[in-house]
Amino acid sequence: HAMRPEIQQGREGTQLTDEVEFALPYGILGHLGDKAAQRQMQQMFAIRQKRLPAILEAKVRQGY
Repeated sequence: HAMRPEIQQGREGTQLTDEVEFALPYGILGHLGDKAAQRQMQQMFAIRQKRLPAILEAKVRQGY
């Protein structure tokens, strides 16, 4: 992921961008698990999105 400071509508903030590429092993059998893997990643990012304000505040306090 990448983080960069940004100003939108006159407010300072942070833009966080994630790019995810994945391929499950085992050919066609792995392809059958694609939807489950996508769902799991969506859940993981949803949890992080909820926690992101606290994560970023902690980084600011640490001087990042």
